[in-house]
Amino acid sequence: MRQAKVAGKTPRRSRGREGSALTAAAGQHLVGMCSTAALWLERNAAAIDALNVFPVPDGDTGTNMLLTLRAAVAEARGARTRGIAQAAEALAYGALMGARGNSGVILSQFFQGLAQGMHGLEVAQPRELAQALAMGSQAAYNALSQPVEGTILTVARDASKAAVAAATAGGDLAATLAAAAAAAAQAVERTPQQLPVLREAGVVDAGGQGFRVILEGAAAFLRDGRVRHAREIIAPPAHSPIARSQQGEGYGFCTELVVHGQELAPDQLRQWLGAIGTSVMVVGDPAMVRVHVHTATPQAVVDYASHLGLVDRIKIEDMDAQHQEARRRAPPASLGVVAVAWGEGFAQAMESLGARPVVRCGETMNPSLFDLLTAIEDAPAAEVVLLPNNANVLPAARQVGKLTAKRVFVLSTQTLPQGVAALLAYNSEATTDANLAAMEEARQGVRTLEVTRASRGTSVAGRSIRAGQAISLLEGRIVGAAGTEEEALRQGLAAAGAPPADIVTIYYGEGQSESQTRALADRLRQAYPSEWEVLGGGQPHYSYILSLE
Repeated sequence: MRQAKVAGKTPRRSRGREGSALTAAAGQHLVGMCSTAALWLERNAAAIDALNVFPVPDGDTGTNMLLTLRAAVAEARGARTRGIAQAAEALAYGALMGARGNSGVILSQFFQGLAQGMHGLEVAQPRELAQALAMGSQAAYNALSQPVEGTILTVARDASKAAVAAATAGGDLAATLAAAAAAAAQAVERTPQQLPVLREAGVVDAGGQGFRVILEGAAAFLRDGRVRHAREIIAPPAHSPIARSQQGEGYGFCTELVVHGQELAPDQLRQWLGAIGTSVMVVGDPAMVRVHVHTATPQAVVDYASHLGLVDRIKIEDMDAQHQEARRRAPPASLGVVAVAWGEGFAQAMESLGARPVVRCGETMNPSLFDLLTAIEDAPAAEVVLLPNNANVLPAARQVGKLTAKRVFVLSTQTLPQGVAALLAYNSEATTDANLAAMEEARQGVRTLEVTRASRGTSVAGRSIRAGQAISLLEGRIVGAAGTEEEALRQGLAAAGAPPADIVTIYYGEGQSESQTRALADRLRQAYPSEWEVLGGGQPHYSYILSLE
């Protein structure tokens, strides 16, 4: 069996297992723990997604946590660190940049606290690991203005307490983390007793279950000393550098890369980039920095960075081509708008109303914090309104303003119709204060009714729901369940009141046709004589999304 080296020493062993005998964990072991945790989470992500209290097909807690953890591991692997403090910092940075959804943001905050607990360490004894877990738990609590028990927060706290107790009793690293995982499992089972909504739905907390799986995967690595069932962690694709560009006017090239070195000087690099470009972002430390800059000479950036250290994750995009149509359609605005959208119909509608750029989402419907940051930096304005258009995107949206020199205003749009309504009130020639007031008023004047299919059977708010039933949600609250989308839609409209709105816009999603939707609108108009409009949203998961104004 190979000997694991930690800080130049061979660790003790017991019971013949490499991981269970480690008395200190170097950076490579911390990354191995998280790599194994990501594999375990990948195997369980679908099951965790299904634990969403509302049985909607985009309940993606497990997926969001997996994508966040993958980003953390990819960052730490690329950093090539040896000490545990550097590895923890790289994991925290990767989790922060890759955080998706509410669960991903909370997980990223846990990693921030974990890194603080390991600050300055080359290796970690069991008590230091336990204390770092406790600091991670506290950081997650501190990130929320109104923390709720019976969630991932409770599970992380109980796990860290068990880790401290095990380490104090003399347990090694493997025993300490195993105690944390066991306590997490018990805490997950108690979550329905702490949250009535979980008890009624017959599920445990999804975020807590995801955290439990992460701890169990990490404990498995320490127990066996290797990545269990090793498989390549999916990382963002690398991009090859392009040839040196010609000098010219316009937006230039959006250039991003990562530099790995020994004594990098982020401040000096930031100053140099500022002389040849705009929208400069340099984040990192003397061992690794991430660079973002808008410049007419992207190859010069790559060449300069190559003299500083190893360069990877190069991405260069021609912004002149991207913004040519936008420049032709509208004059530069003092206040820009960045919107999040899923479904090409919604994305195009938001672009036509002045959003530059629109962050297009895939099946997960949750962009990472870095996706949002890049869009804000690319917006042609010093002040930007960010429209998350999803309650699960709000946590990441509220973090992004801390990472840019631009002034960012987050409008709490929690649905796509709210985002469209806010954009309809946007005036590129008005002042920032006037725009914010008008857009907020428009957001509040819209209610959203959504129709989808239940992903599983459950009970919510006293209503029994079968898997596969059509369900309607009014402002995120389930108000109807039926055999057909039309009947569920009628139940939703009834719950909205009579008349439900003066103007009803129905956006049809993937799998629905315009002709079928117009026929549906004609039938509904007879019962609800409002002004009806039919548009193609193209959204996944939801057959129909209605804007009630």
